[in-house]
Amino acid sequence: MLVGMLFTSIAYGQSRTDEELYAIWSDSTKPETERVDAYFERVNLDTLPAGEPEWIKKWAPGGTEALELAIKHDKKGYLPLLYMISIEACAGNQECMCTAASKVIESAKVANAAKLPITFWAYFILIEQCKVDISAVEADMLQEFEKFKRILSDAPADLETLRQIHASIGEVYLNKNQYPKALAYLRESQRISEKLKLIDFTYTRSNQLLSVIHTNTGNFKESEKYITKSLALAHQQKDTFLLGSGLIVMSRLMLKSKNEAQAKVYIDSALYFMRNVEKCDVCYHIAKIVHAGISNLSGEYSAALTELDEVERFSKEENSGFTLEPDFFIEKANAYMGLQRFDDAIRSLSAFGDTAESWFRIPSDKYKILVSAYEAKGDYKRALENYKRYVQTEDSMTVWRNSSEVTRLELENQFTQQQLQTELDFQTQLNQQRFTRNWILFLGTAAFLFAMGLYFRLRFIRKTQKLLEKKNKIIEAEKAKAQASERAKHQFLANMSHEIRTPMNAIKGMTDILIRRNPKEDQQEYLDGIKQSSDSLLVIINDILDISKIEAGKVELEQEPFSVLELVNNVHTIMQFRAEEKGLLLLKEVPENELFVTGDANRLRQILINLIGNAIKFTEKGQVTTSIQSEPAGENLNLHVTVSDTGIGIDPDRMEKIFESFEQAYSDTSRKFGGTGLGLSISKKLVELHGGTIWVETEKGKGSQFHFIIPYTIAVAAQQAILAADLDTHAANTLKGIRILLVEDNAFNVIVAQEELEDAIEGVQVEVAENGLIAVEKLKSATFDVILMDVQMPVNEWI
Repeated sequence: MLVGMLFTSIAYGQSRTDEELYAIWSDSTKPETERVDAYFERVNLDTLPAGEPEWIKKWAPGGTEALELAIKHDKKGYLPLLYMISIEACAGNQECMCTAASKVIESAKVANAAKLPITFWAYFILIEQCKVDISAVEADMLQEFEKFKRILSDAPADLETLRQIHASIGEVYLNKNQYPKALAYLRESQRISEKLKLIDFTYTRSNQLLSVIHTNTGNFKESEKYITKSLALAHQQKDTFLLGSGLIVMSRLMLKSKNEAQAKVYIDSALYFMRNVEKCDVCYHIAKIVHAGISNLSGEYSAALTELDEVERFSKEENSGFTLEPDFFIEKANAYMGLQRFDDAIRSLSAFGDTAESWFRIPSDKYKILVSAYEAKGDYKRALENYKRYVQTEDSMTVWRNSSEVTRLELENQFTQQQLQTELDFQTQLNQQRFTRNWILFLGTAAFLFAMGLYFRLRFIRKTQKLLEKKNKIIEAEKAKAQASERAKHQFLANMSHEIRTPMNAIKGMTDILIRRNPKEDQQEYLDGIKQSSDSLLVIINDILDISKIEAGKVELEQEPFSVLELVNNVHTIMQFRAEEKGLLLLKEVPENELFVTGDANRLRQILINLIGNAIKFTEKGQVTTSIQSEPAGENLNLHVTVSDTGIGIDPDRMEKIFESFEQAYSDTSRKFGGTGLGLSISKKLVELHGGTIWVETEKGKGSQFHFIIPYTIAVAAQQAILAADLDTHAANTLKGIRILLVEDNAFNVIVAQEELEDAIEGVQVEVAENGLIAVEKLKSATFDVILMDVQMPVNEWI
């Protein structure tokens, strides 16, 4: 026990025995001050072995009364130690124990009890039992530890206490994933054990903990050395708990090093020990997590998931005392990955954070799984982000392993130096004349060992630097590859859009010309079908080109004054025919006063057409309504637009998908209603490009309401642009009889352009040039009012 250990370590000069002091304390007729003095003197007595049961049973029950008497008579110097002994009376009550430990620290500060460094143990209890963050009390705890060490001698009993303290602090740091500090304290505990030749529970347990550290940092060879030694010692000591826990550590090492056969042998033994011999439910379920990991390694993912669900149910049982560790979530994610349930794997890994990134093996496994999961989902951006984190974690562990190896070599050198020094002193006592020769030999050996240590340090540093450079090159190459792929995608979309649009414009144009020439009724039906199909294809092409431009960041918003109400009226005029075709009412609710703003009218029109078009598409009966509201914001205003319908609605669990590119609410939406799944994605990106927000409110079977808010600068009405209708009124007269040079290599587009121009403009004269070179020659010999030219065609010599 911690208290018992403390009492062994602190000696006070006293002459009265345990029996004499207990006689005074138990006599209630004696003065209270005399009784509490006797109690305090006894708890400092070190003549009895630490943690002797009879001693604890005899004195601990009086701790509370002794405390009350010390407080009553203002004996502040007694309080820290009496609070510490009162912890024994808490009988496993964690709240009582934590309160008493806090009181030890508070009373020690008040009493300035420098001669009683028991506050070290109080901090230790707060960290281990009360879950206090080690960073909050670490400095104070270590300061008290230094005070404790100063009162200890080189006697075996004191060294044994010091060994136990180092082992305990090492385990605390291990539990907090601070491996470098844990390694230092555990190694010092082992050094003292070997010096005292105490090969006992503490020494065996330290070997297990050192194996855990090396497993978690990927140093499997060093880990196997420690756990093999620990198992051999546990077998010699016939300690079933150490055997069971050692088997778990060994099976986990075999699992991490992918040795499936050996892992199965060790874990089966561990499960038997913990269930049937030790009867430790917590230990048994820790072993079950490792067993699930081995099932994953064997490809038995469903079996692994069943085992992990059993572990999770146990952790939720009242008073189970079992907390799910990161290894549980890693193995659960591995099982989901094996079953190709990639979203479940990602959710499982989100259950724990990025604690102790620099030293913990778990983050490396976590990021490796996330890379595979996001790759499988096609989310290469997140896959690359997690790949970078995986590389950084692996690099950190490599650096630490190298540093740890150099430190180990330096410690071995120091130990060798100490041995040589001892031998040198011994030889000096035997023969003074040989002193000089031995001293030179010692210095030469020490210099050689020091040089070897430096050599290994430089070697590991260079190796680490090369590894980091290699990893950085890989990251840069992957980044360049991703950027090149993105550029190629945008270039491909732009080129394909142009190549498809050229013949499509010819089809659409010729169809419009034939429709204007009063075809027969049976021909009219076919022409209407061609027109609708070509219009649909152009919408798809435009959507793909728009999403490509937006994602490439090539969309720049115009800043021109326009009338919001006029724009809404124009959009409704465009969409009216589509609504009437389906027998729907197309309504609008707009303010009475005009709204003039400065912004990009074309992009707002595109958003409205997308939303209203969607509403008409998914509404079979009823109405589609556009509502406009303006919300003042200083000199600006927030334009709040709502497009509502009485259509099919959307299930709540599908709402997140509808704003994603190439996504629709249901898998059969495209087949039933058509479309690319880009309209809402484009609208969302355009709204966000304006600095606005967009959202949807819906109920399945009752319709939807799409809202968006865009901030605009208020424009003066006089600044509005000339209405398009006014321009159209005078356009035909203004352009009458003009000469146009049409530069186009596609014969079908030439026909369409000529026919459209001749139908629209009276007396127009159109001359055609098949390429840029011919166009230049025609310009040298004639004058033209307008030149219409394709930007992509052969022999483009336009200057």
